[in-house]
Amino acid sequence: KAFAGDMLFVLTQQGNQESSASQLERGEIFLKTNDRLNADYEVLQFDANGIELKITLPDDREGAWILYCDVWHPDWTATVNDNAVVVSKANLAYKAVPLQPGENLVKFRFSSPSKKAFFGLVILNSLLWIGVVVWFIAGIFLGKRRKPAEIEFPSRDSE
Repeated sequence: KAFAGDMLFVLTQQGNQESSASQLERGEIFLKTNDRLNADYEVLQFDANGIELKITLPDDREGAWILYCDVWHPDWTATVNDNAVVVSKANLAYKAVPLQPGENLVKFRFSSPSKKAFFGLVILNSLLWIGVVVWFIAGIFLGKRRKPAEIEFPSRDSE
């Protein structure tokens, strides 16, 4: 079957199974194989900044990873069964996280604190300018209408 963008790839780790948990946390465990594992999955939620999947692996399956073919960035975070995991760079550009045997609820989220701060400043700047424009318009329409000052000219009678 040809790949049409509708398949989920799950990579497995074989070889050195004695890798430490700290190596996994630092993203230092490298995948040695590229086997495809047929696993049941369901996409629960998808948007531009995240995806939530339910993946069911056989109970005896150790060392499986999910490869999510979306560009890796350090601001991506992931959880597997509500436990934070390191998002590792896979195949030079994508992201991967380890899975556990059985049912896995995987959530990828992108959140950039610097972008949030920048957008907050843009919103504050926009609100400031909207307030200034409303203040000027209110001053024009709600201000007291002044009568033109009456100019008194000296009369000729007073001479």
